[in-house]
Amino acid sequence: MGGQFEQPKDGLKMALVLIDNNVLFGQDLMRKVSLWLFALVEDLKSFDSFPWGSYVYMMTIHYLCQGFRSANRSRKVVAHYNLYGFPWALLVRF
Repeated sequence: MGGQFEQPKDGLKMALVLIDNNVLFGQDLMRKVSLWLFALVEDLKSFDSFPWGSYVYMMTIHYLCQGFRSANRSRKVVAHYNLYGFPWALLVRF
């Protein structure tokens, strides 16, 4: 509300970037925002039509696979989570 923006919608765009980066992507608050997200928010029609659900779902699968790979390499007893109903067949592809 009190920022110095060039255009009236710039505050809205920054709020959308904040929500996407810190809520949808689950990023650390101190992490830098990806440049593609800034580019995407410049065109609000493109931003609205972006397949957010598919993107976040695939990102979740990617990070789950990375966690499983590192756990298998260490061969130590590792804490685990049970994700009931998660489509495990998709993990095989990655």
